[in-house]
Amino acid sequence: MIFILLTFYLVFAKLSYSIDEFSVAQQITYTVNRSGNAKVVQEVNLTNNISQIYAKDYQINLTNSEIQNLRSYDKYGDIVNTVNTTGENTSVSLKFSQPTIGKGQTNQFYITYSISSFAKKKGNTYEIQFPVFGNIFDKQKINLSLIVPTSFGELSFSSIPIDSSHIVNDTLQISFNQNQTKNKTLLVFGNSQLFDFKLNYFIENKEATTINTEIPIPPDTNSQTIIYKQIEPLPQSVKTDVNGNWLAQYTLNPNQKLEVTATGQAQIHPSTEQISILTDQKFTSSSQYWPVADPQILSISQNFKSPKEIYKYVVETLGYNYSGLETAKRKGASEALLNPKESLCTEFTDLFVTLARSINIPAREIEGYAYSNNPKIKPINPNSDILHAWPEYYNFSTKTWTQIDPTWENTTNGIDYFTDLDLNHLAFVIHGTDSVYPPPPGSYKKDKFTKSIFIDFATENYQPAYLAPSININGSTLSIKNQNLFAIKPLTIKIPNLNWEIKINSLAPLSFTNINLPPVPFWKMVLPKFSYYQLTIETVDNQTPINLKIINRQHYLFLSITIGIIVFILCASGIILTAGSKKHEKNS
Repeated sequence: MIFILLTFYLVFAKLSYSIDEFSVAQQITYTVNRSGNAKVVQEVNLTNNISQIYAKDYQINLTNSEIQNLRSYDKYGDIVNTVNTTGENTSVSLKFSQPTIGKGQTNQFYITYSISSFAKKKGNTYEIQFPVFGNIFDKQKINLSLIVPTSFGELSFSSIPIDSSHIVNDTLQISFNQNQTKNKTLLVFGNSQLFDFKLNYFIENKEATTINTEIPIPPDTNSQTIIYKQIEPLPQSVKTDVNGNWLAQYTLNPNQKLEVTATGQAQIHPSTEQISILTDQKFTSSSQYWPVADPQILSISQNFKSPKEIYKYVVETLGYNYSGLETAKRKGASEALLNPKESLCTEFTDLFVTLARSINIPAREIEGYAYSNNPKIKPINPNSDILHAWPEYYNFSTKTWTQIDPTWENTTNGIDYFTDLDLNHLAFVIHGTDSVYPPPPGSYKKDKFTKSIFIDFATENYQPAYLAPSININGSTLSIKNQNLFAIKPLTIKIPNLNWEIKINSLAPLSFTNINLPPVPFWKMVLPKFSYYQLTIETVDNQTPINLKIINRQHYLFLSITIGIIVFILCASGIILTAGSKKHEKNS
């Protein structure tokens, strides 16, 4: 699993003739080896459309200055005339020694070259980006093929549909047709991305009384899994809110200051988790930066019927203000529309969320970290260290929260971040029921000049030991606590002698939950088989079920009560019988 940037280079032809006089078909194949070097083979078929006109020369322009071992030839030999490189552009002039003459006749020739370090490793993935292969004129056809080693991992993200994909001899071969290659394209190979992180928090109680407070730590989502190596000091517990945030709970004495450090590893992976149909109106209501009922918002949103239409509007309406990074201040959706070309990622996000909510599409904001290999085209918000904001909406078809990034589509001039999101986005907090709470990591600083977020690609996969959850039964309440610094999901608890089973979708690290056991009739509770509970705990990660035997104190309590009642009844019966016997003797 590796992160690679493969840039596909724009290749086009310039003819000194009318566009109706020739037809051009190109097959361009990029073959990448394990070291990241690429060999490019471009087959060109130039067909005459008029019998009296034929091509004597041809020009190829390549948007790359690192071309090596360039060669062009036809069946008669080499045809390279001149090669000129200016900046990022390489211009190749070709001259045919024996031009093909006649209507319908085709001049077939090849251009080959290599590019060293064409594939650049980024963490655990390989990223491939190439510009538009639009037709230079109507009768030109371009088909593109990419061949990469299967060791790069699966194709986890593609900003355009692929025409075909198959594995041949330990290589993954992908093809695009001419219509698909008209769009700017980003591909990501790798099953997941791994980040190591360290987050520092400074919290303080300025009150004269003890307070309970909380700080957000990065949570699991449907596209990321978090494992903590250490949280120091440990919180009393971790609570999961309705948005899915993990909130570490602390108690601070009067005037106490506390510095908390959370270190861990985040695995970013393609989204797979489904949830039930979402009907909670909290995710379609107004909030501070999401004025859903604003007349201007309603006027605009009535023209849309889908998240895709809203996304396109946001991308095309707003413009990124690179000069505003140093003085960044969140404006909200309404103010973003007043000065649309002075927007940052927060404005792109707030406008999408607000417009979506105004037509009853649940939407939320995510604040977190986004790795950018080029800050000029993938900017990040420096308000709190290196944070970035992007929206997500609830997809009723797939029953999932779907993350998108209109900011990056705008700044990359057309890479599609709606159809899918790459593996570079790490969520810190989710704002759904409130547009500002909880504040993300990076907001809890001792002073504004102190860096508090440290993130880098992980060099190895961290695998902590699994600790069985702590189980306690008190009366009819089952208490379960996760003792691990990672979530357990799902967790299945079975009590066979009660014919009872419950499934917990996720139990956050250091969190606990209380569950009411099913009622058992009094007469059953005194039976020997209820003297203990035989618990079976099953998890996906831990394939071997854990069996626990817990003494049922209620059984012994009820048994004692039952025995007491029986003894009382026997004693009472004995007294009554004795008294009756004496009375009978007296009467006799």
